[in-house]
Amino acid sequence: MSGQTEELAFDGLCDDVVRTLSRAKHMVLATCAGGRVTARTMSTVSDGLTVYCQTLESYTKCRQIAENPSVALCAGNVQIEGRASIAGHPLSKTNRQFADLFRAAHPGSFERYSALAGEVVLRIEVTRATLWKYGPDGESYRDFLEVTDRRAHREHV
Repeated sequence: MSGQTEELAFDGLCDDVVRTLSRAKHMVLATCAGGRVTARTMSTVSDGLTVYCQTLESYTKCRQIAENPSVALCAGNVQIEGRASIAGHPLSKTNRQFADLFRAAHPGSFERYSALAGEVVLRIEVTRATLWKYGPDGESYRDFLEVTDRRAHREHV
């Protein structure tokens, strides 16, 4: 069965990805610009297929996102590709939903960093998710969620 591809129900795999993201409290965020790739672990929260984190606007990741909004995230068996944007200060009215989610998931970080003057929210819209999985007989495969095309498929390894 190796190398074989099969179509999956988009909504079912989307629900699986959303559940996985909701459990991921920390993810590695990779950004790239000017030929330089950097990665760092971030405290994250999610709402559906949108992942949020906060950071100082002066940091390398924000400069890279301003130049190239294509980013990647990973945690455990999930790999995410997405488009990032800088969404303003964590305590602004437009980021109330983020603040509520982040305060509940990361109360210490919220209290320590969210009020800082240069702090910003990073909003990442998932465009593709890949989940490594194993069947009951030990067979390995990858499930792909192609958000833009509303397509889901499985590739057997």
